[in-house]
Amino acid sequence: MKTLDRYIIRQFLINYAILFVVLMTLFVVVDLLVDLDEFLQAGVRRSDEFGGQWLATLYSIGDYYGPLVFLLYVFFSGLLVVAATGFTMSGFTRNRELLAMITGGVSMYRVAAPVVVMGSLLNFLVLPNQELIIPEFASKLARRKSQVGYDAIKSFSIRFAPDSDGNLFSATEFDASTGGGEMKDVTILIRNNGDMGVQRVTAGQAFWVEADEAREVDGHQVVGPGWELVSGNVISKSVEQSMSEVGTERQVQMAVFMASDLSPTMLLAQRAKHYPRFLSMKEIRTLANNERVRSQPRQVNRLWQIMHSRFSMFVVSVLLQLLGLPFFMRREPGNMLLQGIKAAGVCVFAWGAGLAMLEIGGSSSYLNPAAAAWLPVVVFLPVTFAMLVRIRS
Repeated sequence: MKTLDRYIIRQFLINYAILFVVLMTLFVVVDLLVDLDEFLQAGVRRSDEFGGQWLATLYSIGDYYGPLVFLLYVFFSGLLVVAATGFTMSGFTRNRELLAMITGGVSMYRVAAPVVVMGSLLNFLVLPNQELIIPEFASKLARRKSQVGYDAIKSFSIRFAPDSDGNLFSATEFDASTGGGEMKDVTILIRNNGDMGVQRVTAGQAFWVEADEAREVDGHQVVGPGWELVSGNVISKSVEQSMSEVGTERQVQMAVFMASDLSPTMLLAQRAKHYPRFLSMKEIRTLANNERVRSQPRQVNRLWQIMHSRFSMFVVSVLLQLLGLPFFMRREPGNMLLQGIKAAGVCVFAWGAGLAMLEIGGSSSYLNPAAAAWLPVVVFLPVTFAMLVRIRS
């Protein structure tokens, strides 16, 4: 790497770091001041746990905004790169450094190359962030502001939630913060071909098990994933009996393993509309292949569109930087503030239009999910090319 490249990259990264800290701090401070009462109430609720209200309040603030910073990076990485590019190139122009580079025989495109490469790498970090970090905080990110005092999305009741086999699950409380997930006061109605109830299983607790290997429960080989019920009670009725008959029922207390695809991910996805956006692509793919979800084509299309948009938005972020670059690549000194305002207007509009196209395409039942996800790229690509060729190298 040449000395010039190292200098350009250092200036760009310094500007990016400053902008990142300023933007995140500004967002957190403004949002915190607007809803400060929610965090104070959370501190009161958890004061005994942390030995004081202020410590509990500070923990609640960090617990809420810590995961949120990673999510904000996903949405604003493209604009941050554009802003850092603008400040870097404006500084070169103001200090006559860009003019010196051109006079030394360096073309405009060669000057911009290190900035574009580093900007692309910073935008690329969004992908591992979405795959490795954000899914770990999914249950926290799904919380509403009124739930900041809880370690995950607040527990909720489940009433007759069906799995793909037609069995109905009910529970007085589902807690997503306990390992993979825990249900309390569970009742499961097992139905014959999804129609007639032939068994009722009850238990005080049920824990989600991800293992796909065969396991032995009460002398029988069962295959996960599913729910492991603690001291479950099984009440059976023969298939031949109608539900209205008063037949002999047998009640047995035993450990029960219910193989089912009604996972905690499925329950949370039904509870929180935007929850699938916080999942990894593997989890989204599993959700999309669920038998119950597959019966809802619009929901399946939205899930596949979310997966495609992970890659399309990376391309859009790169295009945003290239779209704003021509405003700052000027041979002669000029009013860089005016150029920055123009670049901000164009790039912010393009960024908003891209998100709007994704949202409209995801809610449409006529567009292919892949086409809906890549529509912003198709629209912005020729515009970006037309802007780049106007640069006087």
